[in-house]
Amino acid sequence: MSLVNALEDHLSAMQILVVRGEAASVAEWADALGTLYAPTRMIYAIPTDAELPPALAAKRAGPATVAYWCRGMTCSAPLTDLSEIARTLKLRVT
Repeated sequence: MSLVNALEDHLSAMQILVVRGEAASVAEWADALGTLYAPTRMIYAIPTDAELPPALAAKRAGPATVAYWCRGMTCSAPLTDLSEIARTLKLRVT
């Protein structure tokens, strides 16, 4: 990796959205949020009953579908409002 690549990764780290909940609801959220394209964003839709490694298992599902907004190694508290998440993602294109 060149220094330019390292600088680019530092300045525009990957945006990761982890969505947890019941399978049908998780798929609905992933579809809605996936239409808000950004080249450095990945969305992981993970049903409640999935077996996960510890880092992802820590992003627990709540009584309703939740999402965790992660950038680099830092993630938000659980987010529960799909429309608010969509508004936020529209502002964070890169």
